[in-house]
Amino acid sequence: GRAYPDLLSEEILRPLEMSRSFTTADEAITHRVAVPHANNRVLRDAGWQRHWQLPGWDVPGGGIVSTAYDMIGYGRHLLSAREPGVLLRPQFCRGRTGHDFALVWYLDDVGGQRIAWHDGLTTGYCARMTMVLDEGLCMVVLTNSAEGESLHRAVDRAVVRAVTGLDPWPEPTRLPMNPRDFEGDYDAGIYGTIRVT
Repeated sequence: GRAYPDLLSEEILRPLEMSRSFTTADEAITHRVAVPHANNRVLRDAGWQRHWQLPGWDVPGGGIVSTAYDMIGYGRHLLSAREPGVLLRPQFCRGRTGHDFALVWYLDDVGGQRIAWHDGLTTGYCARMTMVLDEGLCMVVLTNSAEGESLHRAVDRAVVRAVTGLDPWPEPTRLPMNPRDFEGDYDAGIYGTIRVT
């Protein structure tokens, strides 16, 4: 019976002292806010920043504006085991042994090291949080660029490799292929049908 932003604030943000995490423009713009970029230009009136907030129905899917400091605090909370273990317990296999989904987390087993991660992308912004569970390590990378994802992966890989001695996400082997093998119509869910030619 409570609105999502109220529930989020009362149950997570306030108790964890995440004082710089918001769901509305009125809250966020009273603090320093990174300007969104894409293709080396400042974005105006596009994506999350269109009128400076997502509509209420979309807030649970990506309408939280936060800081690396607040997100690290949330990661510490998860690593402290004060939350039920179910949050980081495998729920569904992603298709390969050792690569699962938990509740909102991707889980990877890398040489016996358990790694939980999640990323987010909206027009002009990119975020990634990674935890090496057995080491108690949490890291966050935020960029104000839609192209930030490659930076996030590189930082993630370097830090996890330094901590564990293992390459968590080796580059896949490229197989020879004929692009024509992929021609056809594809169901894209709510976006309709996509034709690849």
